[in-house]
Amino acid sequence: MKPIAITITFLAALLAACGSLQPTPELAWDPSPDAVLIEAVNCCGLVPGGFVESYIPDARLWGDGRIVWVTQQDEGGRQVWEGHLSEAEVRALLQDFAASGFFEWKEHYEPELIATDLPTKSLTVYLQGKTKRVSEYMSGAPPDFHRLYDWLASGAGAEGRPYRPQRGLLRVWPTADSPERDLPTWDAARLGVDLAQVGEEGQWIEGGALQLAWELSNENPWNPVVVQDGVAYGITLAVPGVTWREPGMH
Repeated sequence: MKPIAITITFLAALLAACGSLQPTPELAWDPSPDAVLIEAVNCCGLVPGGFVESYIPDARLWGDGRIVWVTQQDEGGRQVWEGHLSEAEVRALLQDFAASGFFEWKEHYEPELIATDLPTKSLTVYLQGKTKRVSEYMSGAPPDFHRLYDWLASGAGAEGRPYRPQRGLLRVWPTADSPERDLPTWDAARLGVDLAQVGEEGQWIEGGALQLAWELSNENPWNPVVVQDGVAYGITLAVPGVTWREPGMH
């Protein structure tokens, strides 16, 4: 084969190889405050029925830089934080995702031998024109998956303050818990919300009722229980834009 033919053949092969690669997407995102940009979720496995409805992702970043994240406490409770990243910090975070190879990773990782009923950990990035989700069940994801996840779950460098919801959907149901054991009390007259009337369909709450329900949900995310008039009730609290599932989706 003549040299020019070899050159053309080589270039054609090179172009074909390049075309088979998946290019890193343009890091453009929707900067509006209601557009989720990145989400870190570790849910749900074998959990009580109401857990999923009240579950809050380990971290959720919106397009305007607002970030809400959760820290787990040793006694089983959680603390929910809110902070803000600048546009430059958001872009640097996305560039870190890109440089780590996130957009070329497989969609799901798990070992050959797996247990059942464990939560699945996932990272999702919502860019303009492209959504990329990478999940891991037990193990197998690249080390940078955990580094990125842990960085988000720590607030990604944002200065945090306790998050305080303004409105939430409360659902309740009678439980088999004994009202005689040490359980928090719900004062319907003072709070203006009668749990016996709320039921599983739910009621939107604000003010003192919301504050108490929020505290109970954070102290015991697995199974918050409260007593009203000698009856024990299990509760869930869904907060728009913060809990994983939007209120009413159960």
